Amino acid sequence: MQIKHNVNNKLHENSHFSEAEKTLLTVRDCLRFAVSRFYQAKLFFGHGSDDAYDEAVYLILHTLHLPIDTLAPFLDAQLTPGELGEVLNVIRQRVEQRIPAAYLTHEAFLGGYNFYVDERVIVPRSFIAELLREQLSPWIADPDAISSVLDLCTGSGC
Repeated sequence: MQIKHNVNNKLHENSHFSEAEKTLLTVRDCLRFAVSRFYQAKLFFGHGSDDAYDEAVYLILHTLHLPIDTLAPFLDAQLTPGELGEVLNVIRQRVEQRIPAAYLTHEAFLGGYNFYVDERVIVPRSFIAELLREQLSPWIADPDAISSVLDLCTGSGC
């Protein structure tokens, strides 16, 4: 019974993407589509984004080679067929293969820096950077007294 359910879900997703190729025109359209698909797929967000909306904005703007902090001026921009195909491909990979956004874009942000990442590394998480900014206070009384640190399983060695 589970196999039939999975096949039906896959067919349903394929119909969503086939329809999207024919009907989506703007960045706004793609954003709404991505957010809907991400929530429907019950994706995990925690590799740089907190929710489906933020992750969709990031993936769409990154894919279109636009500044990732500037959405508003581009919302109603019409996409070329090639751009739409690229955006839908990224959304499809995120939904169907559940690939984290950092692996799709090959970048992760940590402590104000941008790092290259791929499937060979664990995606660095920003809460570690917050601890480092505070010099691991209150756990370390005198950070200047530390002469060496072991960086173990922290992703790309950021």
